[in-house]
Amino acid sequence: MQFKCVEGCSDCCIYREYYPDKSYGKIGVLILPSEKERIEQLAKSLGKTITVLRRIGVGTEKRSREDVKPKRVIAYQLMGVRNDGDLCPFLDVDSNER
Repeated sequence: MQFKCVEGCSDCCIYREYYPDKSYGKIGVLILPSEKERIEQLAKSLGKTITVLRRIGVGTEKRSREDVKPKRVIAYQLMGVRNDGDLCPFLDVDSNER
């Protein structure tokens, strides 16, 4: 699997935006369920640690009061490696930028 940015651009991989506001968190690289496993395998083969969160789901499945999950996840979010969620883990950048 290869990622390719538009020439001269990597802005969305470095700086993510809060949308529609801070309470929803930062929007980063959205991935489909079919892509999630492949991306996790790629990260493992490259020795990279990644965080993938459920971002969009439909329906609810309640196991307990504290454990409510969507019945079906239709999109995940690949989080960045910085504490604020920025910087895609697959983006090659100088280590000083982290």
